[in-house]
Amino acid sequence: MEEQTNNEIDLLDLVVTCFKAIGRGIAVAVKGIGIALAACFGFCVRHFFWLLGGVASGLILIFLCTTLSKRNYVTGEAMLSCYGTSLSNIENEVYKLNQMLQSEKTSLSFAQSKLGLSPELARSLKSITFGYGMDIDNDTIADYVEYTPGKAKNIYLEKTLKGGANGDKIVKTPIQQKVSNIFYLKIETNLEDIQDFHTMGQAICDYLNHLPTLQTILELQRFSWEARIEEIDRQKTLLDSMLR
Repeated sequence: MEEQTNNEIDLLDLVVTCFKAIGRGIAVAVKGIGIALAACFGFCVRHFFWLLGGVASGLILIFLCTTLSKRNYVTGEAMLSCYGTSLSNIENEVYKLNQMLQSEKTSLSFAQSKLGLSPELARSLKSITFGYGMDIDNDTIADYVEYTPGKAKNIYLEKTLKGGANGDKIVKTPIQQKVSNIFYLKIETNLEDIQDFHTMGQAICDYLNHLPTLQTILELQRFSWEARIEEIDRQKTLLDSMLR
């Protein structure tokens, strides 16, 4: 019994000794951290202005590097008018043009051959987007531009008026309408010179003006107008004859 009791007392002393050692280790670590923080704080106090100047210089260098690395590319939006053809026809042609420009295989050669751009300008052309002018107050003037095809719709508010014996009547009030004969082109580039941007924009407009499909539509519209003018002249001549 005595030998077992001595073993238990030795184990208890060992546990106590371990905890004391851990406590001394924690105390030494805390003391070391405190000394290090005090030394760091003292260093910062003694060299405060040097540190402040270094931080300020670093921030200025970062700002200058960021500013100089940024390049301001030109993105423009032009309002154009078209008479004699549906805007959907032009929208389709602009969509095809943009698809060709987005293709890695044909973008450079297409921009040079079809648009007549130099290699530098051809590489700088990123995208062309068609937009509708949307009227929301029914004054036939565009209030904003919608470049998302699914959102460019004519929307009306329908009201049913009781007409009695004559029957009910449905009245449509326009809430959102496409402005006729007016469309927008948004051109995104990697250009920095505004004059080069104008050159590119004019090349795109010339390309659209000379498209065979649009030229055919305009030619048919011209024939229709000429026929109407001839009919009006014929009726005018007939009326003059009757008056005489």
